[in-house]
Amino acid sequence: MNSFKIIPVITHIETFAEFIKLFELSGSDLLLSEHAVIDKHIGDMDCHIIFRDDYGIGEPTSTIINEIIGIASGYNYNRVIGIGGGSVLDIAKLLAIECNGDCALFFTNKLEAIRNRSLILVPTTCGTGSEVTNISIAAIEGKNVKIGFAHDSLYADNAVLINELLYSLPRRIFLLSSLDALVHAVESFLSPKATTISRMFSENAIKTIVLGYERLLADNTIQDELIESFLTAANYAGIAFSNAGCGQIHAMAYPIGGDFHVPHGEANHQLFIAVLDYYRMHSIDNVFKQFTDIFDCLFGRTGYDYFINIIEHIIKRKPLSLYGITAKDCERFAYIVKESQQRLTSNAYVNISESEMIEIYKSLL
Repeated sequence: MNSFKIIPVITHIETFAEFIKLFELSGSDLLLSEHAVIDKHIGDMDCHIIFRDDYGIGEPTSTIINEIIGIASGYNYNRVIGIGGGSVLDIAKLLAIECNGDCALFFTNKLEAIRNRSLILVPTTCGTGSEVTNISIAAIEGKNVKIGFAHDSLYADNAVLINELLYSLPRRIFLLSSLDALVHAVESFLSPKATTISRMFSENAIKTIVLGYERLLADNTIQDELIESFLTAANYAGIAFSNAGCGQIHAMAYPIGGDFHVPHGEANHQLFIAVLDYYRMHSIDNVFKQFTDIFDCLFGRTGYDYFINIIEHIIKRKPLSLYGITAKDCERFAYIVKESQQRLTSNAYVNISESEMIEIYKSLL
């Protein structure tokens, strides 16, 4: 039996002013965001505000999350509103559940998640799809790896897409976040848990992002014209992987991000083509052909090769060695994936052994 679900109510609007009017922010709300967003779009509000960037930059660690939860515990609030990138939204999910101890206990399945507040999530990048998923990601200190915590209590009540928040997004953030969405869409399409419905969302996201990249390569001034469609595509990709899961690319990217503090989209970019090349060589059924047919339909008989060329040119991949990663690190990464990322590797299109992972990592040095 196949099943499919979308939990949040999804609203797509143009301006932040519309959002404030629609959801009537008040003193019983806790808003988690960043200074740049608050200063530009919000100003003085009656709600409680926690600034994520007051607690360091980069990927969130369990220590940072615990600090934020500690501050939130001093407020009386009934609703959590997360406005930001993936890390902000992931932390906001944790603020909507009961947490009286170390948040790492959720990620290691030692504490039950109980939802006790309503939750609204608003993305400021076109990448994570976190606004529609039941997953929170954090770097758990002492383990040197990012771990995902998945539970239905983490679903938002409302996911709100606001075009205005993404206009003039720095080019690199725009590209890396949208590439993260593309990886979500590709991995969920190829996942053994995919359904006809989830693949419909995956395919639409893939087409929108790849065609947008093609336009951007031809004219680099049109980024803001792509915002509305890319926000939708990232949302579709989030819906798809919330049902079918992400796989080997994400699993292999997490040790790079956890150990060397490489942004999530950039770490995914490192593995994207290499893992797809492996899948192409070890294709086991008609699913990978269905995937390549997407691009043949878009671009002609050699459409898949054209797609790979677009990815190689939209963002230049730099060797892993430039991050300080060594061959020894590659061996350690593969071991970490084998031991701690089964939630993701179980969704791989085909199984990749530890020794094969080592060779993939080393090929990227």
